[in-house]
Amino acid sequence: DVHVIIGESDQVVLPQQAFWYYENATGATNREYVEVPTCGHRFEGPYNQAVLRDALSWAFQGRRPTGFPLARETPSEFWD
Repeated sequence: DVHVIIGESDQVVLPQQAFWYYENATGATNREYVEVPTCGHRFEGPYNQAVLRDALSWAFQGRRPTGFPLARETPSEFWD
């Protein structure tokens, strides 16, 4: 399984770069890509910290916590 989570406003890793891992994990049984809205690289703020904490349950226990961002098919500002 491949689970990729990134802040939509990450200043260090672009969503397009993180999406590469999702896109190239073609052999994974399950794969999911999630961008956290209005979130930077450090996942600052109560909501972003809760999402990051809940990401462990999402990735390792297969449970999508209440309020967890939805999966996406493309990264924001998709490049060709």
